[in-house]
Amino acid sequence: MSRSREIINFSFGMRILTTVMYALGRLLVSLPVHALYGLRIRGRRNLRSLGLRGFVTVSNHCLYGEPIFAGMALWPRCLWYCAEQENVERRYIGWLCRVMGAFGIPEDRPLSIAGPVRRALEKGHVVHIYPEGELYWRNQNIGPFLKGAFFFSLTSGAPVLPMTAVLKGRKAWSLFRWLPPRVDYVIGEPIFPGAFLDGTGDRREALAAYADAVHSSMQATIDSGGGARGLPGVKFPAVTSPPST
Repeated sequence: MSRSREIINFSFGMRILTTVMYALGRLLVSLPVHALYGLRIRGRRNLRSLGLRGFVTVSNHCLYGEPIFAGMALWPRCLWYCAEQENVERRYIGWLCRVMGAFGIPEDRPLSIAGPVRRALEKGHVVHIYPEGELYWRNQNIGPFLKGAFFFSLTSGAPVLPMTAVLKGRKAWSLFRWLPPRVDYVIGEPIFPGAFLDGTGDRREALAAYADAVHSSMQATIDSGGGARGLPGVKFPAVTSPPST
């Protein structure tokens, strides 16, 4: 079996199993998630222009439940999403991660995901990526973006769809400190790669401009949506320049 097949399982059986698990998951977790997070999904109209084509979704990474939010927002579409290799290989939970669409990024050959991701987009699938690269707990100031998601978009022609978690405070925190923040999960307008290709062939500049545009759009969504700063336990990204890939 090829390495591409090992990283993402495109078999018909796996897609059927994933679809069934998504349906069961939505049935079982939708009500608890809406109740616990006060979840509101906004902007679903922005999915209409994408039809059944493949696209890349990107989100800020500030809560552990975000893959659930993304799955609920895109239903009935299923999605592949990047995860740490150790998470999809864990003895008791790794199989569930894989069935729900997770694929690991091999630590010794991270660029090996490029072929499978491109193939997924060409087949009309959705690939979900967290461009900050790590989780910044309850942070509403989005950290610097890695360029991988935008590289996949530029090389495949697939658009990027920003999905932003806007966190809100709770009045009930005075009594129930264990409650998580309320979440507005906002589906933005798709952003197409063609606008960043100026004909010069300078891919580095195109990637930087693309990432900056999506980052600015998502941060503006948080700012205009009333994203709360200073939430309990918030983790801020280090003020450093991200790697170029």
